[in-house]
Amino acid sequence: MADRVRAAGAVLVGPNCLGIADNTTELYLASDRFAPGGIALLSQSGNLALELQLRCGPHGLGFSRFVSLGNQADVTLVDLIEDAARHDPTRAIAVYAEDFGDGRAFAEAAAAAGKPVVLLTAGRGTASARSAQSHTGALTTSADVVAAACRDAGVELVATPHEMTVALAALNGGRRATGHRTAVCTDGGGHGAIAADAAESAGLAVPELGPAAQQRLRTLLWEQSAVGNPVDLAGMGEQNPHSYGDTVGALLALDEVDSVMLTGYFGGYSAATGGLGGPAAESGTAGGGRALAAGELETAHQMAVHAARTAKPLVVQSMFPDAPSCRTLVEAGIPVFASTEDAARALAAMTVAGAAGPPGRRPRPRCPRRTGLTPRPRPPSRRTPWTSATPPDRPI
Repeated sequence: MADRVRAAGAVLVGPNCLGIADNTTELYLASDRFAPGGIALLSQSGNLALELQLRCGPHGLGFSRFVSLGNQADVTLVDLIEDAARHDPTRAIAVYAEDFGDGRAFAEAAAAAGKPVVLLTAGRGTASARSAQSHTGALTTSADVVAAACRDAGVELVATPHEMTVALAALNGGRRATGHRTAVCTDGGGHGAIAADAAESAGLAVPELGPAAQQRLRTLLWEQSAVGNPVDLAGMGEQNPHSYGDTVGALLALDEVDSVMLTGYFGGYSAATGGLGGPAAESGTAGGGRALAAGELETAHQMAVHAARTAKPLVVQSMFPDAPSCRTLVEAGIPVFASTEDAARALAAMTVAGAAGPPGRRPRPRCPRRTGLTPRPRPPSRRTPWTSATPPDRPI
């Protein structure tokens, strides 16, 4: 089949696939539509692709392209990564693969993409490997080999669709921290302590701020606030919602801080239900009503301005992630999560491993520009699989 398609001057995606969709050209040859955005989704599972679309929606994420890989009889994963790298509307590449085909070529293409590549794969256990072989006929690759290759190529390796969504929400905006020093800002001691643990578990550092930084924060907060790191507003947000934005802005401006996590109640003042600024507050039974809600929305815009002035990542964990103030942050490209561990995982994904120097965007080599997929002969020897015999410490 592939030979006949090539002989006719075309290329073949699949077989055994869900189709393709391109929101940038309005090419829809798939059973489902995908919300437009900046992610190229290359998946060997149709159902997982549909799940990722559902998970990405609340984070404001959409797709430039979707390609169902199928059995890769002609067009391969490597071809599609190279093409997505040259595709200007694509800002990040999401991959679910059971069969890498040419493993070395995959690692090289991902390393040269110039865009974040997030990989979800199967086969870490024997049952998963059996399932993958039944699904697509793929022989899965050793998990250790895949992890080593991803580490060398700068690929973000994830274990679940949920974790892939977290990584994509973090990486889609292109921000990177080139250091591990994280400032945690909270409005309650419990959230601050849990967030600090989560950050350190994710490989980040939460160092105590220096005397000059603490003195600067003292000028913004009241006496009972903690300024060492975590920085705890200690209830000041209920008196002055702008204290959130003032504190986040000050932390982002510190040379000793590479990234900032805001965690806790922010969002509860503008939330329609359950928070201090909702209908119950307006009825006089709780909170500060419209004034708090308006103040929180204003400080959300303020935080967006602060974030736009720096390349340092800002990530938010909120008890009310769907609140208007949190949606304002998402629209400004600031990731918002309901769980602390997701916020920490996102910051870890945005941190360049082993890098030094001032925070900024991660430089990556660009793939040479080519004018799309063109027919070309492909000998069988081109597909060189990874094997568990390949030493993890060698480039593959």
